[in-house]
Amino acid sequence: MIALCSDSMAADVRGKILARLTSHQWREAEHRIVYEALQRAGARDGAGIQERLPGHATRVGFPDVNWQLYFAVETVAKMNVFHVVQELFRMTGAK
Repeated sequence: MIALCSDSMAADVRGKILARLTSHQWREAEHRIVYEALQRAGARDGAGIQERLPGHATRVGFPDVNWQLYFAVETVAKMNVFHVVQELFRMTGAK
């Protein structure tokens, strides 16, 4: 989820990942909220996503998301997003 919240992620990459996660069963409620905020915030256009996410989560009743965790630049910089998503699908048996 952290990488998906990065302003620097390419819009087409974010869109592909969000599309693959459509049927994912979230174990953590906060992750589901962040995913839904990404969908509602027009996350596929990239720039300024971090400014829009908190407002979208608040409007659907979840103002207490720890956004600092999701906006951690140094963590995002070290992640291989495609590898992380592939591992997620492998672990959950998704295709």
